[in-house]
Amino acid sequence: MHEVLPFIIAIKGRPGLYQLVKPVGAGVLVERLGERAPRFVIAKQQPVTPLDTVTLPVAGGGVMLLADVLAALYAQHGPQLPVGATAAPAELRALLCAAVPTCDPERVLLGALQKLVSWYPLLADYLVQTQPPLSPKQPQ
Repeated sequence: MHEVLPFIIAIKGRPGLYQLVKPVGAGVLVERLGERAPRFVIAKQQPVTPLDTVTLPVAGGGVMLLADVLAALYAQHGPQLPVGATAAPAELRALLCAAVPTCDPERVLLGALQKLVSWYPLLADYLVQTQPPLSPKQPQ
């Protein structure tokens, strides 16, 4: 899982997730995950977020990498979550805290939870091995 996430990005202003294919000229060739859409080039200046840099807050002021949160959710629910991105905020927080007992529901933004749940079906395909979540990182 950790090896795949650096190649998956969220592009600001575009829905869904994208996989980096290769650098080309003044940009990067990407393709959308989950569908057979045509590949396209984004400019190198386009704001993107590599998923291996995404974290969620946990108790004690630490953070947990998205890959570890996904692995914990996958270990508990398999490839499909019981709630969707439009579920009530309390349900989304309960889902996260059931899989990650050290989660800090007050610090997790609702928008982040909604993105996590909407991205999950796409990313579950890349979870070839179920691994236990790693220990949260503590702030330094």
